[in-house]
Amino acid sequence: MNTFNQFQYIYTNISLYQFNADWVTAVSVIVMATIVMWIAYIIMQYSAIYSISYHTDRALAHKKKTLGDLILMKDIQTELEKEIEQAILKAAFHS
Repeated sequence: MNTFNQFQYIYTNISLYQFNADWVTAVSVIVMATIVMWIAYIIMQYSAIYSISYHTDRALAHKKKTLGDLILMKDIQTELEKEIEQAILKAAFHS
């Protein structure tokens, strides 16, 4: 086996990079990370709910506005038909 291209470990340097924290620190880091992730989850959940309700309310308002415009246009059309009918009757009686 060719060992020329393999990395040679220097075992005296391995002790420089060991994790020397105690259990209390490790558990507290895990608990804090869990709390941060839970808070991030709640924030994302509420922002999704807000976004969905905002877009739903906006679509409903747009539909209400469109319906109001259609009702107004129908009223205008009815008034116009009445005026045309009166003008036709007036023209028929004058001739």
